[in-house]
Amino acid sequence: MKPLPESQPPEDAPPELNWRRMKVSAGIKPAMILAGAPFCCKTHHPLKRTIPCFTRLPGCTLPCPFCEFPVRDTVWVPLINPAEKKLPRIVVQGGKRTYESLADKKPGDVVLLARGTGDRDTILFNAAPEASIQGWKLDKWREQIPFDFRPWLFHLWQWRELSENFGLKFRASIRTQEIEKRFRSIADDGPRKADV
Repeated sequence: MKPLPESQPPEDAPPELNWRRMKVSAGIKPAMILAGAPFCCKTHHPLKRTIPCFTRLPGCTLPCPFCEFPVRDTVWVPLINPAEKKLPRIVVQGGKRTYESLADKKPGDVVLLARGTGDRDTILFNAAPEASIQGWKLDKWREQIPFDFRPWLFHLWQWRELSENFGLKFRASIRTQEIEKRFRSIADDGPRKADV
């Protein structure tokens, strides 16, 4: 999976949207804290955008407009980077092997994430010694964990009906109109060749 660009929340974002998506480059990153349960689901990738498959998303009652596109496993992992002062809450996106590398990890665990040298190399998580993070910082964050970052995920997906299906407030982003125009045209026009 190609590294994702960095993303920052808007300055006036409510607290539940104060997460940022982190681009993971090659190498081993500094120790971080697993901030909550990873969110893994089947996804489609129309127009180079990641959208959950509505029919395979537990609790979703909506028909999926993108099931003609290939499906794959995608995971979003919430992390705390204690070394980051301004916005320590980050989210990393990965695939099936990324999710599998988290099988023996739980919220509050100290982890290292690493990626090989290729653009599409898998992001993997390994356990790290607790001493990798200053004790008081670790204690401070563990008091707040686990975080529920689902409102941020639904905001990322920018699909009004999906947010409403789960009882979450829909907040339009700057790109909402552009996304809706492109995505609705796919849903209205019917199946197209997958953009892979």
